[in-house]
Amino acid sequence: MKEQKDILDYISPKRTSTPSPDYFEGLAQRVIAGEKTRIVPFYKKPVMWIGAAAAIAIGCVFLTSIFSPTPASSDPLLALQEVPSEEIMDYLHENIEDIDESEIEEAITEASLAVVPKKSIDADPTASTQAKENEITFDDINAEDILHYFNQEGIDPSELEEDDLF
Repeated sequence: MKEQKDILDYISPKRTSTPSPDYFEGLAQRVIAGEKTRIVPFYKKPVMWIGAAAAIAIGCVFLTSIFSPTPASSDPLLALQEVPSEEIMDYLHENIEDIDESEIEEAITEASLAVVPKKSIDADPTASTQAKENEITFDDINAEDILHYFNQEGIDPSELEEDDLF
């Protein structure tokens, strides 16, 4: 058998070249010079501008919500007080056939009647005399007026019960 030789026996050593000592001294300075961090002022950073825009937007929303008028109550009867009474009366006269009495009874409660402001007649002496002249009492209506009204409305008085008559 042949004798095995080691592979290291075939390799001859070579001398490697090493850098000079000046190279390592200058290397540290060159690395430090290349790694200098760029300092960006705070006002030039996009994060600051985005944050400022968000703060201004939130401030605008907050201020508009504070100073915007909001309704004091959601009660529809209180909202009706802002509508002129002439406009309400015109609407009721135009649409009286469409309104059911039971709907009116449901809408008007004793509590809502207490909310309606009362007009002061004593404040204006001419208004009190006008109000007295415009008041109609049952004493002013006679039987002929009632029968005339029944004829205009097409109501037959004989069909009414005795309790319903005057």
